[in-house]
Amino acid sequence: MRPIKVFARTLATALLVAVSFLVFLGVAAIGGSARTRAVTDGLARAFRAVLSRLSFLADRAG
Repeated sequence: MRPIKVFARTLATALLVAVSFLVFLGVAAIGGSARTRAVTDGLARAFRAVLSRLSFLADRAG
C-alpha cells in the first residue's frame, strides 16, 4: 500500500473514533435534549462527509 493511502486511512479512523467519543460525552453530559441531539446529529453528518471524502481520496491515490 502507498504511504499516503495508509496515512489517509489512519487519519480517517482516528478522526472517527475521536469525534464519536466527543459526541457521546457531549450527549451524556447534557442529558440528550432534542436540541442537543439535533446539533450532534449535524456535527456527525459533517464529520461523516469529511471522512467519506478522505476515504475517496485515499482510494483514488491507491
